[in-house]
Formats: sequence, C-alpha cells, structure tokens
Amino acid sequence: MRLTLATLLRHWRRMPLQLGLMIAGLALATALWSAVQAINGEARASYARAVEQLGSAQLPALTAPDGRIPLATYVSLRRAGWQLSPVLEGRWSPGRRPVTLMGVDVLSHPVTAAMVAAEAEADPDAPPFATVMQRETLFAHPDRLPDLEGSGYRLLPLPHLPPDVVIGDLALVATLLDRPDALTRLLILPQQPMGLTPLAELAPSLRVGRVQDGVAGDPQRLTRSFHLNLSAFGLLSFAVGLFIVQGSVTLGLEQRRGQIQTLRCLGVPLSQLMLALAIELVVFALVAGLIGLVIGYGLAGLLLPDVTATLRGLYGAPVDGELTLRPGWVLSGLAMSVGGTLLAGTQAFLALRRMARSLSQSPVSGARRGAHHWLRLAAGGLVLMGLGTLIGGIWPGLLTGFVWLAGLMVGAALLLPALLHAASHLIPTGPDSPLRAWLIADSRLQLPGLSLSLMALCLAVATNIGVGTMVSSFRLTFVDWIDQRLLADLYVQPETETMEAELMRWAQQAGVRALPRYQIDSRSGNAPLRLFGITDDPRYAEEWPLLRSQPDVWTRLFDQGEILINEQLAHRQGLSPGAVVELAPGWSARVAGVYADYGNPDGQAYMSIDAMRDRDMPMTLSQIGLVAPADTAIEDLAQELRAALALPPGAVIRRDAIRATSTAIFDRTFVVTGALNVLTLAVAGFAMLTSFLSQWSRRLPQLSPLWAMGVTRRQLALCEVLRSLGFAAGTFLLALPLGLLLAWILLAHINLEAFGWRVPMTLFPDDWLRLFALTLLAAAVAALGPATRLLRLSPARLLGVFSHDR
Repeated sequence: MRLTLATLLRHWRRMPLQLGLMIAGLALATALWSAVQAINGEARASYARAVEQLGSAQLPALTAPDGRIPLATYVSLRRAGWQLSPVLEGRWSPGRRPVTLMGVDVLSHPVTAAMVAAEAEADPDAPPFATVMQRETLFAHPDRLPDLEGSGYRLLPLPHLPPDVVIGDLALVATLLDRPDALTRLLILPQQPMGLTPLAELAPSLRVGRVQDGVAGDPQRLTRSFHLNLSAFGLLSFAVGLFIVQGSVTLGLEQRRGQIQTLRCLGVPLSQLMLALAIELVVFALVAGLIGLVIGYGLAGLLLPDVTATLRGLYGAPVDGELTLRPGWVLSGLAMSVGGTLLAGTQAFLALRRMARSLSQSPVSGARRGAHHWLRLAAGGLVLMGLGTLIGGIWPGLLTGFVWLAGLMVGAALLLPALLHAASHLIPTGPDSPLRAWLIADSRLQLPGLSLSLMALCLAVATNIGVGTMVSSFRLTFVDWIDQRLLADLYVQPETETMEAELMRWAQQAGVRALPRYQIDSRSGNAPLRLFGITDDPRYAEEWPLLRSQPDVWTRLFDQGEILINEQLAHRQGLSPGAVVELAPGWSARVAGVYADYGNPDGQAYMSIDAMRDRDMPMTLSQIGLVAPADTAIEDLAQELRAALALPPGAVIRRDAIRATSTAIFDRTFVVTGALNVLTLAVAGFAMLTSFLSQWSRRLPQLSPLWAMGVTRRQLALCEVLRSLGFAAGTFLLALPLGLLLAWILLAHINLEAFGWRVPMTLFPDDWLRLFALTLLAAAVAALGPATRLLRLSPARLLGVFSHDR
C-alpha cells in the first residue's frame, strides 16, 4: 500500500499547478461554507445566551385568557404548596421608545443569577442581592441604557437581554405599570413537593404552557429564515467549489492511466487502488479544509458586523459583534471538506473501476463516448426538475421550497451539456469556413472535460440573476412602501403626557394636521400582535399600501370598528377581508383590509383610536405625525416646533431622514448576500480556469495538425478564447431563464413561507447586461492562460507530437 500510494502521489509533483488549483478550489469552497456557519453559530450562541439570561424559556407557565392573574390566585396556589415564580409584564414608556418592562421575584426567578452577576461587576464591594433587591434598580441591554437615563432609576447593564426588555424587582414594576393586584404569568419551578392538589382543581381558569419572556419573542424563531437563507447560499457556494475538485480529481486520474496500468500489471488489486485514491483525497481534503477554515474565519470576521446590524435592526435580535472560534463550525468545515471531496471523487472511483477493465481505451474515445453520457445526465436532470417542482407545488413550507430550488438548479446543471451540444449543431458551417467547422467540432470534443466548470458557471450566473432580481425587486418595493407608510412630514415622539398635550395644542394653533398613533401589545394565535390606533385623516385613504380590501374600507375602519391587518398576520392565520380575528382574549374584530408590511416578522393591526379606547387596556403613544400646510417649508416648520416646545434637535425627525435611514439599513442588510454572490461567481470563473489548464496537456494532439497545415499559433490562441466566450455566452443564455425562475420562487414562495409577505417581481435588464459582461470577462480570463501558453509554444514542441504513434 505504501508503494502504491507513493506512486500515485508522485504524479502531483509533476503537476504542481493542477494540485494547487484543486487545493485552492476546495479551500475556497470550505472557506465560504465555514464563514456562513461561523456567522450563524455566533448568532445562535447569542440567542442562547439571551434566553439563558431570561432563564424561563424551558419552564412551563400558568397564564390567564385575559392576560391578568389576580394576586389572590397566586397566593392561594403558594399556600397550597406549589413552587411558583410570579412575572409581571407590560409596556413602559420612559423615553422616546416604549420598552417591555418585566418584573420578577428575585428570590425565585432564574434570571436572578445574571442580575447578581451584573451587580457584582458594577459594584464589587456591595453585598450579594443588595442592588437587586433595591426597588430603584433596573436592568437593561447596554444599547438601551442611554434611552433610559431620564427615567430616574439606577440602571445596570445586562448584555444578553433582548434590546427591548427591561427587568426589575416585581414590586417596582407593579408600581411603574400601576398594576399592584395582578400578574402576567406564573412560572412553574422544576422542584415541586409530592402529593400536591392538581392545578386544574385549584385554578381551573388558568392554562399551562411554555411562554417566552418578552414581547419580542424567541429570537431564533424570528431569524430562522434569515439563517436558513445564509446556509443555503453557503451550501451553494460549496457545491460550486466542488466542481473544481471533481474536475481536477477526474483529470488527475486520466493523466495517471499509464501508472495505473503498470500497477495493475504488477498485481496491485483494484480494491487497493481505490483505497489509495481515497487516502489521497482525504489528505488533500484535510489540508484544503484547514486552509479554508483560516480564510473562512477572516471572512466571517469581515461580514459579521453587517450581519449583526441586520439582525438587530430588522429583528431586534440580541447578537454580539465578536467572533469566537467554536468547535462546532470548525468540525463542520472539516467534515464538509472531507465529505464533499469524497462525494466529488465518486466519479473518479467509477472511472478507476472502468479504467481497470479497459486500460487500452484512448482518452479521445472516452471523450467522444461522453456524448451518450450527457443524454443520461439530461434525463436525470429532467427527472430532478420534475420532482422538485412536484414537491414544492404540493407540499407548502420553507424546506420544500428549498427542495424545489435544489431540484431545479441541479437538474438544470445536468441538462446544460446536452443543450450546449445540441445548440452547437445549429451554428451554420460550410466549405468556405473550414476553421469554423473545426472549431465547432473541436468544441463538441472538449465539452465533456469542460462540462463540470460550465455547470458551476450556470449555477453561479443563475444564483446572481435570481438573488439580484429578488434584492432589486425588494428594494424597489420597499422604497415605494416606505413612501406610502410615511404619511406625515414630521414625526415626534413625546416623552410625557404633558408634552403630548402641548404638541397637540401647538399643532391646532399652527394649522398643522396631527396624526397621533397609539399602540397596545397583545397576542393572537399564540404569537405577538401589536395593535395601532389612528385618527381619521384623508392621507390614509390616499397613500396607505393596501393589498386587498372590502368596499369602503376606510368607512368600515373609522365608523364601523373594523380593522386592517398586515400580510404576515393574514398569511399565518389564513385571513382575508371579511374574516373575524381575535385581537385579545374576549376581543375580536372584522378584517376590512390587508396591507403590506415589509421587514416585520410579527402581526400588526390598525384600527380607529375610538375603537381602541373602548377597551380597558393600557395604551401607549407610539408617535405623532405632523402634516405641514401646502405653503409651508418643512424645515421651517420643524424649527418652529422645536423653538415652541423647547425640543432637542433629534426629537423632531423629518420624513426624508427616516426614508434615508431605512434605505441605508436595507442596503446593509443584503451586504452578505451580495458578497456571497460575488464569491460564487469568482469560484465559477476559477473552475473554468482549472478546466482549461487541466486540459492543456491533452490539447496538443488536436492543435498540432492544424498548425502543420498552416493555421498560425495566434489564430489557434484566438480560437481558444472564442471557444471559451462561446461556452460562457451559451451558458449565460440558458442560466437567464433559470435565474428568473429562481427569483420567482424566492419572491412568491420562499419569502412568503419565511417572512409572511410577497414581493412583486420586477425585471432589471440592465443588471443582466452587466452580469453578461462579467461572465464573458471571467471566461476570457480563464482562457487567457492556455492561449498565452499556446502563443509561447515552440515549433519543436508542436512538431514533437508527430514523433509518437498517435
């Protein structure tokens, strides 16, 4: 075995460039995969720390249908022997933005350990529980502390809390929320005495279930689709990189045909040859995997800040901006490298088996025989596309959507060589163009060796078109939606009820229309639901982005007490205009219309302020929008407002400033997607370069006769470039409809299942032209190496071909 393995490995000493390209391709594929896994792993670790800080995610809880458990009920259950931890939760507005205020019993709630640790870090000399038990102390995420500085309470940071959750002692929270005689839920602690009276007998009106602390909910649930999309792009990039490995391994085996024949004649069994090939591949995979992990770690470090900003801004998820070397994604990267290499080497193992049986067959005849193999690949591609479409069309869901995409893309890649082969027969040739006829025939001969790199290019181009169309369509729709949702010219967040009254009075005196918006946080269908109350103003009817509605929708809203719901809530509960939805226990309303709400994972509903005030539920002023008169400059109105109410400069926000900020957040959200697109296209171009260079040694027997008949080396080099450009152009034309189909599935199916909303698809031909130019550029660069070699090739080398019996 040692001699067999040494003989096989000696080949790579004569082919260092080919070995380097294979290692580089596998390392780059592993780097992209490990970078995505590192980012996802860091985010999930942050989510786990946040849930662990709250400590109650795994504990069952008692809740009431109306969300209010009388204090007397808690007392009776405790006297009956049940070990419970009370929690009081509600919305609190200490500054410009309301937060979820959560009161806990510091002697029994699991979050106490984190509170004590924060106290010890802030004041090491303080006795344990001293600050925690003080009624004037609150705990919040460090990013939220500046907004709470004017609350009048001592603030301590708790880094892994959700950004919108503030924790304090139960008695303090009861005072701030003005709810001294009611609780939100009762956590059932793990250790309970034996022989207790069942809860169903003691409190039959309460329900037992698992409830996530904080209105923001479980961050992993909100961001699941985001991480799944990242993983899908990472896996696609890894798959594109494996095409490089498969081409290099198969070519290396073909180049060692003479070695393998000699070893077989010396009595080396086929099983030993296969084992030696497997050992060789595993060694290369481990070396490339370690290099890829180093590159992936650096790439993840560059992309993590943008991902962190996305998750915090779009989902409010608590994610740290520091990257940690975690065994999970390290082992995942090495496992993917080894497993992917062995998978890519499957064709080499099969080729070795065939080679052992027919060692006298020439490489050229094997290439010709591959044309029949394309038909089998094309049939397999059609089957995969049909199965993927069938699964995605019959079974709804996020996972089946990705199965649909995988079937279409892999099937289309398998179908590509047969389509290119058939397209080559459509190019006209005649007796007056023998060189063109040879170029087309030679291209058919070279197609089997280039098919893998062309498949990689097809996948990369289709991904760029599909994802680019999705992002551009989303951006165009998002900007239009922002313009429709921002009805007012100025927005103010009053910090107190006195400021609210003064602002409304000033608006009336200045002839400015005020659009106050109040909110109530509730739950519907065991999911968070935010209710907004608005006033009757003509701008809502003129600009609000309705998707579906009943006739006279605004009359129904303001006069008949019906509501508007966002697309997420409508999709999750299967609602349509005219349906009835539960807004809170004992409170239902009829749906008058469904509106677009992009970037929000949870349900929302709009109603009139009068309908909201009819309910005995605590309301919070969300914001007040101001509509300037037609002949008034917005900036002058903002300065007048700040001067009249002595407001700081940041208290009054212009509409265009919100629009610019939102657009900037959107653009930063898709930085990672854009980076993966560019890297995927780079890997595909790298695969083409590998294929062209690896085939160079087999090209001389086909090129030398043409040179001997008078075709110059410059003409032959030009033919090499033209063949590369032709293959790239044909691949792009076939990848274009695949990319558009990919975009449609992403927008109409994946996006709906992942986020709850649809985005209308828009076509961007200018982007296609730019991508077509980049594709041709990548193909030209890939063919530049072989063309340059051909220009520098000596006549003696070309003549040397005829010295052998070919």
